[in-house]
Amino acid sequence: MHDPKNKRLAGFDNAHVAPTRSGPSGRTHESQDHKHRFKTITAYDYSDAEALLVDFWALVESVMREVGVWT
Repeated sequence: MHDPKNKRLAGFDNAHVAPTRSGPSGRTHESQDHKHRFKTITAYDYSDAEALLVDFWALVESVMREVGVWT
C-alpha cells in the first residue's frame, strides 16, 4: 500500500535481505520474510497465503485508520 506520492505505508516482503534493528549495535541485515508499517520493518512468520491476506488487510485497515482515511 502506497500513498499518492508512491511512498510505501504498509506491505509484506518475502525473504530477501532487509534492514532490521538489532540491539545497541544498530542495523544488521538478515534474509527473512518481513512487513513494512510506515518506516518500521519487522519480521513476519509466513505460514500460508490465506494468513498472509488476512494479515495484509488488517495492516492496511490499521494504517488507514491511523492516517485518518478510515474511521
